[in-house]
Amino acid sequence: MENMRDFLLITRNDRTREKLLYSKKQYLVPDSYRMIRKIRFEREYGTIEVEIQVSKQDYYFYLIENEGNAYFSIPEIYDLLNTMSDIEGKEYVSNLLKKQLMETEKESFCYEDIEYEIRKCVIPDRDGKIAVIDGSQMISYEMLFILINLIQEKSSAMFSKSTGNEKYIDGIIRLLVALIECSGNHNVLNEKGWFWNFEDKCYVFSKEKKIERNRKKYYLTKGELDDIISLES
Repeated sequence: MENMRDFLLITRNDRTREKLLYSKKQYLVPDSYRMIRKIRFEREYGTIEVEIQVSKQDYYFYLIENEGNAYFSIPEIYDLLNTMSDIEGKEYVSNLLKKQLMETEKESFCYEDIEYEIRKCVIPDRDGKIAVIDGSQMISYEMLFILINLIQEKSSAMFSKSTGNEKYIDGIIRLLVALIECSGNHNVLNEKGWFWNFEDKCYVFSKEKKIERNRKKYYLTKGELDDIISLES
């Protein structure tokens, strides 16, 4: 069965072919063009669809809810997890993330009638929905963790082919564990742009230009996570 690295390569090639097709039809196709497709997960209760948008340099997953789609950045995903923590407790959410890190089973999704294998998504055993900050929609716990797993699998596949960056595989989920479990400022988190808000009792992400240029701002190595957790003990 194909894997996530294969999927990224195939969708990149599909985008190139689609751009070429439009160009041959005399359409003006900007360099920023994004190809839009859907992937499917089969569940006992039905099919889950997730939209993927492929740009020249990256891949973006969008949740499909109520005939609309929604993209969430890592800071926004943290905000959703933090809200979930307020409802279910930090320990519950942190344990789900840790379980995802340790997951060894596989599952598959379908793209253009071909199945691709990824790490199995941990599905929360509690039903619930989280309101997006602007109040425009509700996101289920299950869809949130499907999104987190897809983003992490995509990131890990990209790091796995980049020599010297293997330590950042699973780095997004490690960061989310630290942000949920910890409180207060830590040098490692501060250097990546994450600062503790003492009034709201949560982390906020800085949008300073020097932080935005930090390519590892959304990742922690195992050693970095261990150091942060040890200081919390």
